[in-house]
Amino acid sequence: MKREKCRLLLLLFVMPSLTGCWDHKVLQDMSFVSAVCIDYLDNQFVIYTQMVDFASVGKVQGVSSEEASSNIWVGKATGPTFWSAWNNLYNSTQQKVHIGQVSAVVL
Repeated sequence: MKREKCRLLLLLFVMPSLTGCWDHKVLQDMSFVSAVCIDYLDNQFVIYTQMVDFASVGKVQGVSSEEASSNIWVGKATGPTFWSAWNNLYNSTQQKVHIGQVSAVVL
């Protein structure tokens, strides 16, 4: 009986420490795709993406609006199929990419 109580107490103390933010994503470490352009040139798919980095978007006192604006990058990748071009683009980025905020697609 004493052994079961000891196991139960150990379990009660260990279980809360095992829970946590398993799917925690830091927005400053992600690039958000806001526009995608898909082109087909010379039997190759060419994909352009406009990515926004929100690392510097927060309000900072004493900083002009130009200095506090977000960074915007344009990515380009090619491939024989659409998916290979997309994978080339995705693998070449240095941050995690989130495509849930796409507002423009140009074909």
